[in-house]
Amino acid sequence: MGEDSGDVMLRDEEEKKCSEMSPCDSTVFQCDSNIGNQDRENKVSKRISDEPDYVPSSYKVTRWDIIWLFFSIGSHVLDVAFDIYVAVNFYITGKGQYFIWTVVFIVVPSLATTLTSARWYVVDYKNNPDKKSPLGTWIIRCLALLLQLAPTLRYAESLHYAIKSRRYRKRKEKERERHYCYLMLKEDSDAALLRVFECFLESAPQLVLQLSILMYIDPKDYSWHESMQWASTLMSFVSLAWALASYQRLLRYPQPNKDNISYKGMVFQFLWHLMIIVRWTRFL
Repeated sequence: MGEDSGDVMLRDEEEKKCSEMSPCDSTVFQCDSNIGNQDRENKVSKRISDEPDYVPSSYKVTRWDIIWLFFSIGSHVLDVAFDIYVAVNFYITGKGQYFIWTVVFIVVPSLATTLTSARWYVVDYKNNPDKKSPLGTWIIRCLALLLQLAPTLRYAESLHYAIKSRRYRKRKEKERERHYCYLMLKEDSDAALLRVFECFLESAPQLVLQLSILMYIDPKDYSWHESMQWASTLMSFVSLAWALASYQRLLRYPQPNKDNISYKGMVFQFLWHLMIIVRWTRFL
């Protein structure tokens, strides 16, 4: 079909505007018939003034980073602890079927994340043979992996690097501060990816399982065990929302054209994911 004369004129006018721009400007601005020149200037200048999320040159480890890591460690440990407590209570009370399913949803995801994390350690060791970790570090890693605490281990290492980065910043040793800041972000990204695996393999099935069991119990018959089941369910909600919010933040590191996400924004991301998950569970 032929082009309408109005479309042709509009296209010619837009091409004329583009041709009048300098070579430098033409690489930044894109001609778009739906957006005015001033709007494009504001948008591009905002992109230029904001640094990319992939280890920005001005990025420094803050107290919020440390608080974030402490919360990540605490939420993961509490989630696993409540699930184990619920499984033990099912075994003591003779509810064998519930016990088996709860244990399956604890052990299988834990094995998957542990093997994945161990594989990543081996790959890092092969890719960086000159940067060998001390023997004590490998012993701690092996013990943590045997206890199937792979995400917690990654968060702990990230916290260790964050504290070191802040320590070197106080000493005004910028190179070491930058080095440990990069290591912190690397371990945090690995932990976030492991947490996503774990939350969909463990937290989500546990959430569905415990809610399904609680639906068949009269609230009048609730005891301490049922209260702990609700606590386990609540921690599953928190783990799912927290894992998705963390992963959303870390996904932007390799995308230099994306704006940074502040910690206030992360709080809203967490609450948004939490409300969506709660809404999904209403349809069970």
